[in-house]
Amino acid sequence: MRRRQAFRPFASRGRRTFAAILATFALFSALSVGVLVRSTSRSQYKASVLEVAARQRTLAERYVKEVLLARAGAQANPRYVGGLLRTSAETLLEGGVAPAVHGDDDETKLSAASGSLVRGQLKQERRLVNDLLATGAAVLHGNPATSVRLTAHERLKVTDPVARLRVLAALTSNVSLNAARTIGTANDRNINNLITIQMILGLVGFLASLLLGWALIAATRRQAVHFRSLVTSSTDLVLVFGAGGCRYVSHSVAKMVGREDRQLLGTSSTGSSIPTISRSCGRHTRTASLRRRFSGSGTGSASGGTSKRASPTSGPTAASAASC
Repeated sequence: MRRRQAFRPFASRGRRTFAAILATFALFSALSVGVLVRSTSRSQYKASVLEVAARQRTLAERYVKEVLLARAGAQANPRYVGGLLRTSAETLLEGGVAPAVHGDDDETKLSAASGSLVRGQLKQERRLVNDLLATGAAVLHGNPATSVRLTAHERLKVTDPVARLRVLAALTSNVSLNAARTIGTANDRNINNLITIQMILGLVGFLASLLLGWALIAATRRQAVHFRSLVTSSTDLVLVFGAGGCRYVSHSVAKMVGREDRQLLGTSSTGSSIPTISRSCGRHTRTASLRRRFSGSGTGSASGGTSKRASPTSGPTAASAASC
């Protein structure tokens, strides 16, 4: 059996709305922070990734020069440049620490590549780097370049070792450029998505706040109307006096003296009605007390046969007589 709730006419009715407003602000704040953290984590280290991806083009061209210098008997170190190419390609794909390049970059921590497109491009770059290094080793050892098994599905028609090496370096450079562009585009897309999501969250939060504010105002109005109905329907005699005379008269007072409410407001005739109020209530002894309170500058209250004088105030004076 459902339990009936107790009737509490003066209980606060806006707590749930206040709690809903606070919960809404907390929810949208948490969502904003979560989206910001997620987008930031996805864009973390992207500048370093772009830097390493872009330098692969330079390293591929530098490797060809190192191989040709070593083949001509000059001082060169193609093995070192080839190691940089292979390690950097692996780090771009799987993440880790990219090696430093003497006179250029320091060691850089990279995150693993995400997205099928960029991972496919980096895998192709890694295969091209392996083919480039294998062809360069064949050129250095005097072996036929056509004997190197290509793993990146290249279709090379040239048979000259140096030309073949240059073509592989150009292919590696081209794929590295495409991968860098894809990474940069994805980073820009993440930032644009973050801005869009933040705008949507802000708009939804604003609309939710408006709805909750409207609900709070509606609840407050309902409570005020309920309280006003209780006051106006009460048989208590209530008068409020100010500097200009009577400011408020309850319906019970107007009904007792036989006048309209507006006839008693802002006039001094209200004081002459006090004996009528007292005789109607059967409290002749309170007439002088009521006159003194109604004409004074303090807040007076009378209930039953007792009366109490309150401290003077600068606002309107309220006087209340018990119901008959």
